[in-house]
Amino acid sequence: MKSSSEFILKRASVDDVDAIFALLDFFALRKLLLPKTKDQLYRQIRDFRVIYKIGAKDDENEIEDCGQSQNGLMNRSQVESDIKNHSLIACAHLDIFTNQLAEVKSLAVHEAFHGHGLGRMLVEDCENEARSMQIKTIFALTYQIKFFEKIGYHLVDIQSLPEKVFKECVVCPFYGACNENALIKRL
Repeated sequence: MKSSSEFILKRASVDDVDAIFALLDFFALRKLLLPKTKDQLYRQIRDFRVIYKIGAKDDENEIEDCGQSQNGLMNRSQVESDIKNHSLIACAHLDIFTNQLAEVKSLAVHEAFHGHGLGRMLVEDCENEARSMQIKTIFALTYQIKFFEKIGYHLVDIQSLPEKVFKECVVCPFYGACNENALIKRL
């Protein structure tokens, strides 16, 4: 669990499913992400990480000091207390395909928090987990090419990822008409 005075990055729990669903649904309705059902989220929740905004008062932009100790770090009980009272604003899912390949999925950051580095923080957390499992390649299917290129990914043909195509793409409602771009990064 990582924290600052404004944000907490942690592994998701079943208590986060409704908020993850709402965040993903916002982007899915705009055709920016594939939709997920709550059933899918419950089955995949162990692979999600989330970011909470903490310290918000009635005014969205005013930040209060939420449970920080003198050294600036927050203890676990303070963090858990703050999470109960604040908003889930970002999420991502790491999906393992093989012992050599993983995908960053369902990367979503609430529009009000774009540009704060939260997407990068989530992707780096996924990459670190993949590295810890000795996975050598990570990829994403996305419309956000520039974002992923800025953090070291490069475009590839989706057909170069047969694990993805034959596991999921062939059963996707957008198969044959997909406009997402495949980007990979060697870890």
